[in-house]
Amino acid sequence: MATISISPDQDTVLAEIHIAAPPERVFQAITDPRQMLLWWGQKEKKCIAPRNSKPTCASTANG
Repeated sequence: MATISISPDQDTVLAEIHIAAPPERVFQAITDPRQMLLWWGQKEKKCIAPRNSKPTCASTANG
């Protein structure tokens, strides 16, 4: 199940999804740039910014 909401001041979009995997595996997949590319599967730059953390970004040669 997925949910999406936008803050009242329109500066934040929060998207939540349920992933059928242990939290440790999901964390590993989104913090390792090589795995993140496989997980997202798109040829562009992707950044994940956990709350109060520095973003992790990865891109393919075409992105």
